[in-house]
Parts: sequence; structure tokens; C-alpha cells
Amino acid sequence: MVIIMTVNELRSNVWKAVKGNGSYTWKDICSMKREELEAMMSTKGDNLLDSSIFKTVHAPETVGDVTFTGKRLRKDIVERNYEKKCSSMSEFEVERAKAEIINRAEILGCTPDLSWEEIYNTHKDLQHRVCHQKREITKQIKVCGYNLTPDCESGYFTFNLSKVMDVADIKNDTDIKEWLFEVAVPYADLMETCDSLGVNLVTFDPEEIPVPGNMDLKGALNHAYKYGMIDVSTGDKYFPIGLSASKARSGGVIWLANVGDWNAMEKLRAQVLHLTQEEYDNMKKDKCVIAKFETGSIGMRTSSVINVSKAGAKLRGDNNVLKNIKCKVIPDIVSNVQLKTLEPDKGVVGEMKPFSFNVVDREYEVIYSDGSSLIKLQKFIDILHQAGEITDKQYQMFTTKWAESGYDVSILRNDEEMYKFLTSKDFKCLMQVRFFGGVKGTVIPVAEMDGDERLADVDMLVFKKSAKYISEDAPFEVINFPHKKERAQLNYQFVQSTVTDGKVLIKGAEKAFENVKDVLKSADNALKFVAGVRGLNDEGDDLLTKLANDLETEPRLITEHYHHQQILNKVEKFVKEVGYGRIPVNGAFKYIISDPVWLYHQAMGDDFESALNAGEVYCNGIDGFEAGMWRSPMIHYSEPQKVTCKDIDYLWMYKDIIVLNVKDAIAPALGGADFDGDKCLIIVDYRNDSFESDFVQQIQSPGYIVYDEGNTAPKVDNNIENRIKYYVDLSTPNRTGVITNWATCANDLMINAQLNNDTKAYNWFKRLLVRLRFAQGWEIDLPKTGVSADGPDGDMLPVNYCKPAMKPQWFVDMCGYNGRPTTTVTKDGKSIVYKGNSPMEQLHQYAEEFWSSIIAGQIVTPNTMLEVIGATLTETERNAFETVKNQVIEYERLYRNETRNIISLMNNGVISDEEQKLMFENLIDIHRNSLNSLLGGDITSDVVAYACYYASNFRKSADGNNEKVSGKRSYGWVCYYAETLALLYRNNNGMSLIALPDKEMDNVEIIDGELLIDGKFVRQVEYPDGSYSIKVIDDKPFIVVPKVLPVITEEEKRQAEIAYANKQFSFECATFTAYNQHLNSEQFIDTIKANNNSFDIVLLTNGSVALCMNGLVYASIKECPSEIINKRVSLSSHSDLLFIPKAQRKTTLMKDDTYAYCKMLRFTVMIRVGESIDTNISVPETNYSSTPSNDYYQGVEDPSMSYDYDELIKMYGLN
Repeated sequence: MVIIMTVNELRSNVWKAVKGNGSYTWKDICSMKREELEAMMSTKGDNLLDSSIFKTVHAPETVGDVTFTGKRLRKDIVERNYEKKCSSMSEFEVERAKAEIINRAEILGCTPDLSWEEIYNTHKDLQHRVCHQKREITKQIKVCGYNLTPDCESGYFTFNLSKVMDVADIKNDTDIKEWLFEVAVPYADLMETCDSLGVNLVTFDPEEIPVPGNMDLKGALNHAYKYGMIDVSTGDKYFPIGLSASKARSGGVIWLANVGDWNAMEKLRAQVLHLTQEEYDNMKKDKCVIAKFETGSIGMRTSSVINVSKAGAKLRGDNNVLKNIKCKVIPDIVSNVQLKTLEPDKGVVGEMKPFSFNVVDREYEVIYSDGSSLIKLQKFIDILHQAGEITDKQYQMFTTKWAESGYDVSILRNDEEMYKFLTSKDFKCLMQVRFFGGVKGTVIPVAEMDGDERLADVDMLVFKKSAKYISEDAPFEVINFPHKKERAQLNYQFVQSTVTDGKVLIKGAEKAFENVKDVLKSADNALKFVAGVRGLNDEGDDLLTKLANDLETEPRLITEHYHHQQILNKVEKFVKEVGYGRIPVNGAFKYIISDPVWLYHQAMGDDFESALNAGEVYCNGIDGFEAGMWRSPMIHYSEPQKVTCKDIDYLWMYKDIIVLNVKDAIAPALGGADFDGDKCLIIVDYRNDSFESDFVQQIQSPGYIVYDEGNTAPKVDNNIENRIKYYVDLSTPNRTGVITNWATCANDLMINAQLNNDTKAYNWFKRLLVRLRFAQGWEIDLPKTGVSADGPDGDMLPVNYCKPAMKPQWFVDMCGYNGRPTTTVTKDGKSIVYKGNSPMEQLHQYAEEFWSSIIAGQIVTPNTMLEVIGATLTETERNAFETVKNQVIEYERLYRNETRNIISLMNNGVISDEEQKLMFENLIDIHRNSLNSLLGGDITSDVVAYACYYASNFRKSADGNNEKVSGKRSYGWVCYYAETLALLYRNNNGMSLIALPDKEMDNVEIIDGELLIDGKFVRQVEYPDGSYSIKVIDDKPFIVVPKVLPVITEEEKRQAEIAYANKQFSFECATFTAYNQHLNSEQFIDTIKANNNSFDIVLLTNGSVALCMNGLVYASIKECPSEIINKRVSLSSHSDLLFIPKAQRKTTLMKDDTYAYCKMLRFTVMIRVGESIDTNISVPETNYSSTPSNDYYQGVEDPSMSYDYDELIKMYGLN
């Protein structure tokens, strides 16, 4: 039969036909459905393309279960077909699919397609789940320099591993430096190997090591490493086994192992590298650069990775497919490119030597394979399957069809199922790895390799620079995969190196701030803000997802304490960071590689020409538009690169990465990038007058690249003495951050000098910036080269010239905001801060003014929403709550204490940022397990979730009385999130979150009361039949099902009210004086008496509970008994209306010289049976501050207002 080409082919052909007229952008074409593309080819008889776009295929086409040949079905018939298929979806599922379609369209900047076909396909996407494997985390004792004691008698440095304190035991008066602590660290292969051998490891941070009088710092470190350090609690010796490159760059944290001597250490190192002793000895026999040897051996065994070998055995039952992968090391692919380079003038001597440069025409050697390897597509799919990135169903489909085709690459596009899989979010076209022990970098599949008979015995081509050593016994480890991202944030380095016009940045900030207004007051606006900032980077994305879940489920949470504070923090962080250059853009950070198909043919000696020309890149099929590329760190304005995107047919499979051409030097120009895992930000200029378009066009392109031939330490004998010297050299703080800060100030001074027409200063700072660019690169590469920013001779970074004397205001403010204040005055007190007019300063001042306007217009009082959270708890559940309440209160107290202590360790320099993050993750897991241990009988997850919220918001002092609560109140939202969200669903939506088995799946449905996953029976359920999409919460799968609520008749309601007719309830109320109707306590009571001694208890739309009369709010109620919410009550008694203040404050309302009016009263009330109330009460506008007011607590005098807390709860009816 005859059918139309694939959608991808249609897009390419239509784009070729229309791109010249400027009517459409590539985004427009990509957003179109097949029918729209077809229509464009035949509208008004004006065929854009001839009949060559049609082709003959042998399989009939199926649309919506209807198979046909010849002509395509009419669109209305197809639509009815899909509508029928969607009939098994609930209204909730349909709306969820629509919301997802709208969200995707907003990201792409196109109109959403809400057809039944699109709804059905989106629903199927939401039914699909893979089991991503996580990095393992463990605990490790960390020894700091100040924990060491030099023992003069023994001649050793000692420490005491018995003095390990649990984080929970830290007290206010604890001297942290007297103790050791366990920190959370990734469970690297080094640790796993040592655990299996019974060898204990500790990490050692040499900061503040005591230096004996007869030594200097390096001498002390050399002594400690050479002779080992002794644990006095056991007598065990610890020697350095190695450090990772990442640790070296941050200041030299080193791993110590308890082996008896250096001979034992050498045997251990061989085992850690998964080598025989003979293989290890052969590795060391030649002279080498110690830095490169260490980072390419032991350093690779300390990486934070996903152990695919272990994951495969756990997830798939075995990992034999990994053991069968065969690799071959081949020479790198090298070409020479003619370039203009800015280089040091080696003929200059004296003080100006570091600042003298020339532009030179040079033949530049580019290693296009640097850091990359190629692999057969089938083996690549095997690894993805073992890692849990694709499902069994996807794997079996691909493997079967690929083998049956005889590895014919045409099937990858012509077979719709294969094509859909390879263009789905699950298929990753690259992985950053540690394979075969010593193979590092990126691994890219090339489909042509599978059918190449020359590679019958080879699965993977490893280019030489990627292969540090080979071990067949080492695990397969993946560091990361590319991810689909449409949004990113700039940083101040990119901005400084690109923009010369401050108006461009203001335009970007204005766009960024569009969804910030009224965020703190409106759940809808908050959701728009969250949607706008989600996905900008990986950090904090999980929290934003949770906030969106919560607000969608219960909009009143916008003013709840925890959510108000989190959103306020996020808004402030967003606005402030935009002012420091972190402007959101339509763009993404993507891995860069050279044309992999060209690399394959070059490696095989084939005659093949890459279709990418100089200045061109391939990125997701975008064609004909300019783009900008940036890579961190960035100092100099020559580093941003402007390229042209070109759609290359044979590269279609390489999505969400950037494929560079092999005819120029884009990678070296981007600060010396290579292909072992480097990422670049790419922003496309769609010529649409956007900020992104303006930003790309600001790239300055001076016509040369800053050429750094680099430094190489001399090759030396690979022995213990030289290794110790390397450890010592890297056990001093790295200066990359300091040099970068100098460059930031120099860059700003250079721009201001240009604005002020100060040519002399401008030219000097240009020279300084180039020197700092070289210095930064040298300091970064110090762990590999052994040469620091000072250069081989120590004379290339003279501080008196290289450290700017002044700092811009925006930079000083940014340092303070990030918790790293910088000096602002000289020793004699003279300010070194200036406020210039650089683009960065203009942006900063604009953001500060915007933030001030936000704060002034969005004053909100957050509420505690116990009544909302527990709205649907039954009496049985409330009784169960009483049995676990005190235990959960204790857990919450421990959590706050441990959180505070982890932060204290961070602030005292004991742990790093990354270690702090891992410790928090571990702490949350511990508390989640503790909370789950309470489950059983009537104690359900709903009960425990309610208890978590209660414990966060109502705390008791030692005498049992209420305490003032402050802080984030985050316990349940952090440690028991999925269950708390499930409680919200139950309360607000009449829906339930139902947990599914933690496995991969493609279809979830309920048929005749049976829960089926991929057609297999899971369990009997009492939920409506239908097709259900998956909601992933805390990496666990759930479905949302309608909750079947019992029907309560009017008579049953009346009988329930009668049961409470003679029962009394107590509560506290406040805010009747300073806010609402502004009555003193006596006036307040008189008003109630005049209202027939009655009033209404109303749950307001913002989630707070209020005392109301005649449609007006008179007071707020704290911890209201659930039985009286939305009821009319009679006042039975009240607490004292006056008290004698111990001291008068400005807010104390005096009645006379002795007595003051109470601002908080306790009421005892009874329900007025059968009387209806008006619950449609407007939330009063107030001038509340976001900071809790002390007014609530005024007027509560001990002992007249003291009470037994547990008895009060019983009075509330919560027992």
C-alpha cells in the first residue's frame, strides 16, 4: 500500500520548503501533527513537495484498531475511534492528560492539541514507568586535621576512632572539634572492595592539622602519610590509598585504609583496581605523571556512580550480558585545524611576562575522539536495560526486531514501534561511564557497528585517551545519562563574558518576573510560578514538584505555614538569583560529542565525509538557526561560541545532546572542552525578538581563541615516595574559586572602564583577564598536571597585579547572599566596594527593586491547617492518633535536633555541601522507616501523616503546656510526604492515592475489581473499573482513584448532632483586638451576648478556622475540635477578660492603671442542634506580617490560664 512518510521525515521536508519565507519557525513545524503537515503540502493545490515523498511499504497501516489499505481514514473517524478508546478513562484521568498536554505545549511555545487522539497517547505515556536505579549511600567516619595528635614518643600522628559522636547527640555546648562524626558518602567501588576484604576506610581532611615545631605544613603531612597514622583505640595503622580528582580540586580530602604497611597497601590497591598483582606492577613499571596515573586509577574507583552490574543482577536476575561485552582500544582520531590564537609572548621577561600576549596563526591539533568511546547499539540497549532505564517490554521488542532485521539500520526509522522507542524519553543516546575499571568518558552507540562483519568479535571501540587501564573483572558503572531539558538558567560568568548592553539583561529579567506577582496570595499564581521554575536545574526540582502536587490538591495550602515559607523562600531565591545573572532561558545544558558516525568510519578506515561543516552543530534536528554555546567555568569574552544548527539525517537518533562538527575547534574554544562528559549550554536564536535571541547576538566573537598549550608535570618513577609527594601537594586548598573571583572583579572593572572611556584602564584589565583565564585552567588541572596557577616557574600569578583592588557592589551582595561574605574594606577601614554601571550591576539593582516591591505588596499571615489536614478522619482514626501522638512528637523533636546538628557540622567546616545533602537524605530515610514501624491495626498511614502534621505545629514544653512554634514545620511534608499527600487527596478531592508495586510497567487498569499491571493480576480492590495513569511520588508509583464515600442521610446527620447536644467543647481564640473587628475582650464578649450568646465556627477558604457573627470574622481559632467546625454554638463559659501585666509593651491594651485586656481567650461551647450557618464568609484583608506576631500570646497568665494539655485534648474530642 501507499502511505505518507514518517512524521520526522515530513517535518524535515516541509521545513526545507518553508524556511526561506520566514512564516514558520522550526518550533512551529515540530509542534504540528501529521495531518497539519500533510495539509501544508496540498493546500489550495499548491503542492510544496512532489510525489517523491511517498513510498511503498508492505505492512498495512492501523489507526485506532482499524486496519486499512489505500487512502488514510478521515480525521473525524479516527477521532471517534480514539474517543471510544478513552471511554475507559475517568474524568480525572482525562483532565490529567489534558493538563499534561497543555504543560508540554507551553514549554514548546505552541498551541496545545486537545484531540482525543492526543489525550489517549498522553494517557499511555503517563501509564509508563521505568525503574531508574539510584546511587547507593553509606556512612563513613571522617577524620579532620584537628582530630590528629602528634605523639612525640611514638613519632606518629594519632587519632581515636572510639570518639565518634552520633549527630543526634550534639548539644549546644558540644565542642565539635573534640569528636569524630560519620558522614554520608556515595558507596563507591573502592568502599565495596574494601568491605569485602575486611579493610576499614576513613576519609581524612588535612585542614587544621597540628604542625610540630620542627616541621612545616608539608613536612607534617609528608610524615603522616609516609609513616601512617595510628588509631589509638585499636592500634591499627592507616595509610593513604588515594584521592579522587573531584576531591583534589576542592582541597585534597584523602582516603585512608587500615593496612599494616606500604607493601600491604600496594596489594590492596591492586585488588581495588580489579587487577592481579602482576598486572598492577606492570602498570607502574614505566615512568609517568603521578597525577594522571592516580586520577586514572584509584581516583576512578571513588566516583559516585550507578553500579549497573549490581543493578542488573538485582533488577533483571542476572548481568551476564555485561560480562560478554568485548572492547578494543584504538588510536584517537586527530586532525589539524588552522586557527588564530591568543598566546603568551614567550620573549618577554620581567614583571610584565605574565601579561604579554600575541595573536598567532597556528595549526591546532584537535583530538575529536578525546574522552569518548563507541559501542554497538544492541550492547548499548543491553546496558540501558540492566540499568533500569528501559522496560522489559521495550527491551524485548527492540532486541527481537533488531536481530530479525539482520541489523538493517533502515528499520530503526521505518518501523513505527522502533522509531517511537528510539525517540522516546526512555532511550538515552549517550552515557557517561566508568567501564572495565579504567575506561572513562562518554559512550555513544553507532547502529552501523552492529552489522559490521569487521567487528564480529568487538562490541566497543575505546579510543586511547579514554582507556586508563582495562580490567575484565571491574563493574560497569554509569555516572549519568542525558536528560530532556527545555529550560536552563544563565550564570554571572556567562553574562559577563557575553553581554555589553544592560538593556538586554533587563529584558530577560522582565520576562522572568512575569509569573512572580501575587504568588504568595494565589494558589493559581503560585502554580504558574512553580511551573516556570521547575526543570531549570536539577537542584530543588523535587521540592517544586511536591509543592505543585500539594497546591493542585489543596489550594488553601498557599497560606499554610510550611508551604507559605517554602514558596516565599523560592520566590526570594529566584528573584535574587536573577539579579545575580541566573536568568531563565529557553535552552539546556547538554553533553557534547564529535560526530559519532564519522568517528566510527574513521576508526574503521572508511571513506566517509561528515555532513556537518565548520561552524555547524547538530541538536535535536533544529535546522538553519544560529545558536550560542557556553561552558563553565568561563572568564573571557572569547569563550562563548556562536554556531549554526543543521539538521543531519543520519544523526536523527542522537537527541538531547550536541553533536559538534569535525572541521573546526569549537570544543577547544569553549575553555578547552573535551568529550569525556563536558556539558555546554545551548540557546537557539529563533529570530523572534526574544531575550534568548538578543542574548545570542551579544556574543562578541573577537576572532581568536585563548590558546593554552597547558602544563605537564615531569614523568617520574611510579613509586610510593612520589605518590606521597603528590598527596601532600594536593592536601592544600585549591585556589580555583579565588582566581575566578578575581576575574569576576577584573571583568566588571574592564566593562566600567570601557563605559567611562578610560582606555588605559580598559586595556590593562583586558590583559589581566587573559592571565586569569590561563591561571584558572592551570589550577583546575593541577590534580592531573601537578602544575598550579603560578606556572612551572612560580612567577605567572603575581598577586599584587592579579588581585583587583576594588569589588563591584553586585558581587559583594552575591557573596553575602550565598553565605560566603567577602572583605569590603582595607586594613585601615577604607571601602573597596563600588557601584558601577556594568550590565551585571544594572541587572542586580533592577532585581533588588523588584523584590522590594514584591515584599511590600504581599504581606500574608500563614495559618496552621490541622482542621483541613484531618478533615475526614473517622472517630476510630482519631482514637488511633491519640495512641501514637506522643511517639511522633518525639520523632519530630529528634528530627529537628538532628537537622540543626547537621547544619552545625556544615557551618563548622566538618562536612562539605555534598556530604550535608547526603546526610539529610539518610536522615529522612531513617525517619520514614521509624514512622512506618508504627503502622498496624487501626494505626494507618493516614493516622501517622496526621500525627506528623500535628507534631510539627503543636509542641509541648517540659511542663506539658503549649510552646510557641517557629521554623519550617516540615516534618510530615519531608519525611512522610507521599502519605501526607494521600491524606490531602482523601480530604479535598474525594480521591485516594493507591500505592503500586515498585516495578516497571506500561499499563495499569482495574477490571471487575481486579488490579492488573501489564495484564497480570496484582490484587483484589474495591475501586471503580477503568484505565489509570501513574503518579510518581518520592520515586514510588501510585494511582489516583475515586474514593467511594458512604452516603449519610439527613436523619443520620441529625442523630449525630443530637449525640453532641450535651457535650462541651473548648478552644482558644485570638486576633479579635488588633485585627478583624478591633474589639477589646469585654466588647467582644458583649457582642457575643447581644447575638443571643451564640456564634458560628467557620472553616474559611484559606484553611483557617474563624469565629463569625452575621457574616463577619471576629476572631481566629486555634486547634478547633473537628465536631464543631461549620456549626453554630452557644457560649457556656470563658476565661478571664483582664489580667495584670508584669510589664507594659507598646502592644499591651490597658483598661486602667492596673488591668489590661486579654488578647487571647479560652471558650467552652455547646452545639446548637439543627441551626444552619452561612459558611460563605470572606477572608478579611489584614496587615499581617509574615513573621509570627507575639500578640497571640499576650494575656495568657500563669497560673490562671495554665492547663493540663492532655486533658484539654480530651475536651476537644480528639481522644
